[in-house]
Amino acid sequence: MKYFFVFFIIIFSVFPGSADEQVRLLAGTCVNSDDFREFTSDSGIASFWGIGWEVIHNHLGMGGNYYTNFNQDIYREWSVNWYSEVIFLSYHVFGTTSFFDPFVQGGLGCSGEVHLNDYNYDYEYEPENLRLTIFPYVSAGMVIAHNNFLVGTKLNYTPVTSPIPVTNIEPYFLNETQLHIFAGIYF
Repeated sequence: MKYFFVFFIIIFSVFPGSADEQVRLLAGTCVNSDDFREFTSDSGIASFWGIGWEVIHNHLGMGGNYYTNFNQDIYREWSVNWYSEVIFLSYHVFGTTSFFDPFVQGGLGCSGEVHLNDYNYDYEYEPENLRLTIFPYVSAGMVIAHNNFLVGTKLNYTPVTSPIPVTNIEPYFLNETQLHIFAGIYF
């Protein structure tokens, strides 16, 4: 894994300031169709809001997205849910100078939930208040970029989810697909 990061540090530092180098800062939403209706809106769709970043050189990019939401269930108990694409690699078909920017991504993520009302003040940690999952994913999407502003969408496919190894934390279940809609700036 360290060779992976060393490769990108070298790539991004060898050609500084070229026309095909771009930094993107994003804000958007991730929609996860979910069967856990007590933690979602009335429609059964869990939506997460958050921010993201990506650094692109020529056609290759690296970045991350971080989304969260706060929910109050029918029993008026609060929970925090998050969906994070911790690190991803991307390939931009036309590079960074195109108005239309189709891309593919692959990476690792983490998603979870913490129940806030169930906190026991006598103990620092109660496993039943936390659900956590790690997952690989691939996605494909399209960005429209013009005058340092961009809008885009992508569809993620999560083939497997896994609980955190060597812990007794229950897994947080995701559907196989998540839809992202985002806007942002680039420079």
